[in-house]
Amino acid sequence: MKKLYFLLLAIIVFMFSGWVQATPHPTDKRVLILSTTISPATTASWEAQTAIGLGFTVNIATPSDWAAIGAGTPPPGFFTFDRYWALILGDPTCVSGTNSLIAADANKAVWSPIVRNGNIIINGEDFSFHAGSQIGARTFMTNAIRFAVDCPTNTGLYASLSCYYSGIGSTLTPVPALSLVSLAGGFSVVGGNDEKAHLTATHPALSGLTDANLSNYSQSSHNLFGVWPSDFTVLAMMLDANPADMVYTAGDGTKGAPYILAKGKGLVSIGSACLSIKQQTVDCLSTNMTYQWQFCVTNTGADPIQYLSLLNVPPGLGVTPDLITLPSILTTGQGTCLSVIVTNTTGAKSACLTIGAHTTNFFKCCSITNCLDFAPCCLAFSDEKLVPVAGTGCYNYTFSVRNVSATPIKYIFLIQDPAGPPTCVTFTPDIVVLPPLLPGVSAVRTVKVCFGAGCPAPHGFLAGAADTNLVNCCSTHHVLPLPSTGTGTSVLSFAAGFDGSLYNVGTDIPIEVDMDPKIVQPRHLTILAGDTAIQDFEFGPTTDPSGATAVWKGVPEGIYTLMAQETDTLGGVWYSEPATIYVVKEQAHSDGSSVPRLSALKCVDHLFTFCLETQSGVVYHIETTGSLSSPAWKEQQTIIGDNSTVTVTNSLPNVESRFYRLRVDQ
Repeated sequence: MKKLYFLLLAIIVFMFSGWVQATPHPTDKRVLILSTTISPATTASWEAQTAIGLGFTVNIATPSDWAAIGAGTPPPGFFTFDRYWALILGDPTCVSGTNSLIAADANKAVWSPIVRNGNIIINGEDFSFHAGSQIGARTFMTNAIRFAVDCPTNTGLYASLSCYYSGIGSTLTPVPALSLVSLAGGFSVVGGNDEKAHLTATHPALSGLTDANLSNYSQSSHNLFGVWPSDFTVLAMMLDANPADMVYTAGDGTKGAPYILAKGKGLVSIGSACLSIKQQTVDCLSTNMTYQWQFCVTNTGADPIQYLSLLNVPPGLGVTPDLITLPSILTTGQGTCLSVIVTNTTGAKSACLTIGAHTTNFFKCCSITNCLDFAPCCLAFSDEKLVPVAGTGCYNYTFSVRNVSATPIKYIFLIQDPAGPPTCVTFTPDIVVLPPLLPGVSAVRTVKVCFGAGCPAPHGFLAGAADTNLVNCCSTHHVLPLPSTGTGTSVLSFAAGFDGSLYNVGTDIPIEVDMDPKIVQPRHLTILAGDTAIQDFEFGPTTDPSGATAVWKGVPEGIYTLMAQETDTLGGVWYSEPATIYVVKEQAHSDGSSVPRLSALKCVDHLFTFCLETQSGVVYHIETTGSLSSPAWKEQQTIIGDNSTVTVTNSLPNVESRFYRLRVDQ
């Protein structure tokens, strides 16, 4: 009797990293407007004229045009959604009901993902209706469309809710047409006719907006947001709404009903403070006015923070990077230390900028103003590395030092920062002898540096320079880098054989992490599955563990990428190589016998491999297909079992996904 059964395995091979971007926009700038959302349904509408005034070509799409674009077959003169700088759903001059959005709602699954990484602004007012009599309405449309097209690598969205929901009263009602523009949730609104607008966030493209020019239209809002995605910022709210609708408290303490929402890089909430900056130093790197700005930041707000943005940088000042991805997500009370390169071409002695905090979905939490002081240059440190010395509690500190003064330097004195806690940093030797070092010349040196217990990073010191006569030329304040591994050193790793392992649903999965003894006084270890922490470990000041073990319970079916992350007592952050595991449902035949077992599944450099346990005399057929919707299974390999474990290898160049099944003749 021949038995036939299948084991299906789907492996998704991602061919990209970082943010997903739309196709780069063409140089001939253009926007697409849905005709049913403007009045008149031509380029004479306020929205079209505003876009034209900003230098854009405007395409007006009828519902059939919009549907054809969504189907990937744009009519002549039109383009696919991702080839536009922005999509516009305007105001057909205060129309009630949502018939104007039928075409947009019908293929929202196509255009919504395209605008997710662009700038999005959604308003609950009929600004086009008021544009003829209110200069503020025209100002808003100009600024809002400018904001929507302000991200030239991603398609943006300008959307008005006109008077669509003005008659629903206090009943919280979803907005289906916009339900997919964010992965963090949808929008729900109530009706409202309110007058007193108040801005709660700013953006350079929206600089022309004020409370005054958004207020007193004789019905300045018609739709108020009661629910919105967490990655959107409240841009403006109504202060005179029904108290039950005043669901948002701004950073300046005012409470109101949101009626304009936005999402995009550079949005800054007004008046809130969820960051604390401490232990800040600005060290000179070279005579061309380049400095290293190091600081520690603490999350003092309620939302987790993953990104910092550096905004409103004064003319003549440059910062690199201006968008910082934090080493780990900071929850309330947690902090980390960072380094930024600053160029000061004006020679200013001080300058101030804005630091913005963003959540994991790039939602803008708050912003603070921070000021920097610049000192004259003396010594420039570069190519620095701290490598742990096993079992000593110390590090080898290797650095390149350049004389950026006007005097030859013979000696450098390394002295603990007088402003820091005592006995935190000691150097051996603490006097570095040079050839002497002429102006503009560099030398590489290595000293041993040891750290006292309980001394927080960053670790600053003074480098005093003296000439051949031991005359002190100058001194430079500098901060030690965070520790790093030596060449070829593996600091953290999962147990051998864990990467690519296969587990049944419901099995307790042991996760073992090996920790290299070269790490001095580990403080914190986290085992992560994607962004989810499986388990955290805290270590005391004298603990020197060689590893840690966690047990992951109740894991649902799926493919998981795990990583171990350790922070040491000096603030250094260490990562393991990722490990991929597979959790599948146990399969069996009707007679109770088990299905063949696959193990050690791996996909590296587009080469997919797995191991198959065979039985003598059984014929195994490895089959593949590119799609499960209309599969065309092709036999990849035939194996005759001999009770051995066989390794199956398949190359996957230039494919996004490949599905496998195992067909067995017995």
